[in-house]
Amino acid sequence: MKKKHVTLLALCLILPLLTQCASQTDVNKLNYQLRVVNKKLEDMKQGTVDQMQQRQAASSSQLDGLRQELLILKGKIDEMAHFNRQLKEQSKELGMTFQQYSQTVSRELKTEQGALLTRLQETQSRLEETESKLEQQRNILENIQEARIRDAKLKAEAAALEAEKARSRANASANVLKNNSDSSVLTISAERQKKIISADAGGSVAATTPDTANKKPVDTVKSDTATGEPDLIEAADQAFAAGKFSSAYELYERYAQEKPASDKAVKARFMMGESLFYQKEYDQAILQYQKIISNHSSHPRAATALLKQGMAFEELSDFETAKIIYKKIGATYPSSPEAVTAKERSAKLN
Repeated sequence: MKKKHVTLLALCLILPLLTQCASQTDVNKLNYQLRVVNKKLEDMKQGTVDQMQQRQAASSSQLDGLRQELLILKGKIDEMAHFNRQLKEQSKELGMTFQQYSQTVSRELKTEQGALLTRLQETQSRLEETESKLEQQRNILENIQEARIRDAKLKAEAAALEAEKARSRANASANVLKNNSDSSVLTISAERQKKIISADAGGSVAATTPDTANKKPVDTVKSDTATGEPDLIEAADQAFAAGKFSSAYELYERYAQEKPASDKAVKARFMMGESLFYQKEYDQAILQYQKIISNHSSHPRAATALLKQGMAFEELSDFETAKIIYKKIGATYPSSPEAVTAKERSAKLN
């Protein structure tokens, strides 16, 4: 195709010459020129063909390189496709495995939730049963305490009645002695003998030696030289120290009734509780101590009365109530010696 174009170009150049009447010289020149043109055409052809061949060879080499690269890319694409297929399969397997695992975990969770709910229901039932038992025990304990309080009140009333009867008998005896004009009582010192002369006894005489006069019974009431009134507190203390708690109780009670506003009245009421405590009348002792706690809470003996209440409940084997009382001592009288003792006794009960 390029050769035809060159020929046409040459004809175009020669055509003006043919239209004129050219001479032989012109013809020769024209031939020369044609040869030159053909030479140039041949040179151009050779150069162009070589370049074309070189370019074609370079293109072929580039195409081969491109083919190689395409083959490499195709191999990589195939590898990637294979890898993607493997990933899809693995993803599918993982999805199935995850689904199975999720289902298994869900089933296990449901099972555990059911078991936990069952345990919670059982625990709730046990708690309700325990609360019911505790309520029953509290009711029983309250009933026992109420029964003990009633029993203590009955015993206290009975003791008061017996004490009243004893006082009535003592007053009656005193009135009989006072109204008996035929008898007389002489009081002598320790160095002299004491004689009691009774007209009903036919003039018989009862005498005591100096030694026996010095040994005064501990429950004998001593007269107060200032007022002429009997010193009941001292006599009660002597009876208590000698272990005659019943006599001591009566003497303390007489003093508390006769002198309720005196400084020693609180001591007398407290010692009434002590007398009951050492007679093992713990219920009545608790009630007596309670009078001190309720009516004289600011008195120094109130803390001691509360402590002795706890000890009395211990003797009655009511350890829970004893611990409550010991705890109350620590809260109400924290700086008292009784609080230290209460803490020690409470620790032994735990």
